Amino acid sequence: MILKFKLPTGKPAADLRIDISKLLHIFDHDESELIITAQEMNSSRSHTYCIMWRDLRRAVFLLLSDLLLSFPSKAYAPLPPIWINGHGTLLCAKYPATVRSEEKTIPYSYTVEGPANIPEQIYRKIKSVEQSGREDHRHEPQDWELGDSESLADMWYYFRDYLWWTDVLWRQTNTE
Repeated sequence: MILKFKLPTGKPAADLRIDISKLLHIFDHDESELIITAQEMNSSRSHTYCIMWRDLRRAVFLLLSDLLLSFPSKAYAPLPPIWINGHGTLLCAKYPATVRSEEKTIPYSYTVEGPANIPEQIYRKIKSVEQSGREDHRHEPQDWELGDSESLADMWYYFRDYLWWTDVLWRQTNTE
């Protein structure tokens, strides 16, 4: 997928904010990539960044886990905006303000402890959510096809099952 931005003035890619919540169900293959190009309106200067979906999917899963743990009442609600910058760095999720509550920003706060540790981080987060009792809100997306109105829980389980088979189990079977 290629996203192109024609900006009225030059802006560093790190300053771009892109909501990817509606794109999450599009990328269903690890080899998919997201290409972001930012260009000034009246200039030929552009900056292009390639983001591997596999890496972003893992980061988003950890953030979704934090959302489920922090806001269990939002499990059936639609996903909040999930923001990346122009480099593809996951920044945060934001629940907008309502009449009864202020805007809630949940930053992405994980640092990758090295590629070998990613499956362990994912495994720990899966266990945290499952042990917290959040398992009771499961309703699986039909045939694992997510639509435009998936909930936080739908997306978490979809990512969990995919990452379990591709990262966690693969690592366990190849290190024993």
